[in-house]
Amino acid sequence: MGDETTMDPAAARAAARAMTESADRAESALSGLSNRAFDAAHAGRDHGARAVRIDARLRELADGLASWNRVTRSAADAVGTAVASAEAADSSGAASLRAAGGDR
Repeated sequence: MGDETTMDPAAARAAARAMTESADRAESALSGLSNRAFDAAHAGRDHGARAVRIDARLRELADGLASWNRVTRSAADAVGTAVASAEAADSSGAASLRAAGGDR
């Protein structure tokens, strides 16, 4: 079993990339849904009231999704920063050990 305190930089970067791609897909799906719902609402006879309700609900969904995606992208950025910091610390630590003669 692996050490839980050890980070796999490639896996962490892949997770951050997957988070960002997930947010992008969600935005795209909502945009497509919004377009189809708008078209469907305006195709009926009583499109006025129905279109207003659908539009209001889609705006609520879009606002919620935008908030979620900001958090998701922020988390993905934090993962990327943590990976870069850990790699820099590892490199610095290894260089310090070499300078002190630790790799003899």
